[in-house]
Amino acid sequence: MCANLEKMPTFQEEEKNFISLLETLIKIAEANKGVMAGADDRLLDAEGLCKKFIGHAASALYLFRSTTLQDLKVTPRGISFFDTASINVLGRAALEAFLVFHYVFIAPRSDVSDNGNGDDSENGVLVRDISVVPMA
Repeated sequence: MCANLEKMPTFQEEEKNFISLLETLIKIAEANKGVMAGADDRLLDAEGLCKKFIGHAASALYLFRSTTLQDLKVTPRGISFFDTASINVLGRAALEAFLVFHYVFIAPRSDVSDNGNGDDSENGVLVRDISVVPMA
């Protein structure tokens, strides 16, 4: 066996790290709540993207812990299952929010020309279908 397997964190350790990172992001978002956008109104978009990311990540964490439907009386306690489809959808949505945030705020490029197909002509990144929808 590989020596690295002994050093791999357990699921519980990974979950604890995930929760810690999510709590940190929530604290950052709360610290910036109500800050005036000023001349750069992109700050409002950043807040919306952050809320979306937090909501998706928190929902995925909830689903990672299993889903129980007590109303379906197949067993006395209902049914429990691991909802991988919903976790995948939430993971994709969180990744999209992160990528939009990165594209707009971290690495904006005004020198890139669009070839008409939604492709960034320099690195083939699809940018056409990304939209920002703030969370309610």
